[in-house]
Amino acid sequence: MTADHSIEQTRDNTYAIDQTADQANDQNIAQRTDNTIQRTDNTKTTYQNLTSMDNRTNLDEQQQLLEMAVKKNCSFLI
Repeated sequence: MTADHSIEQTRDNTYAIDQTADQANDQNIAQRTDNTIQRTDNTKTTYQNLTSMDNRTNLDEQQQLLEMAVKKNCSFLI
């Protein structure tokens, strides 16, 4: 194996490692985006459930439940 061939092989290996890392990063970003969408949907559903609650429920209680839901589902934003 010549020095030039060795350098070329090292360059190819480095490129392959970089590509693998980029793909893993892209997959991680996609998964985090999916998780964020799911949390947003969960928060919307929780909000809809809370706003459709029986009128006997105290408004302060609804506000507390909504705040807890937002903290639970969107803690990464706070």
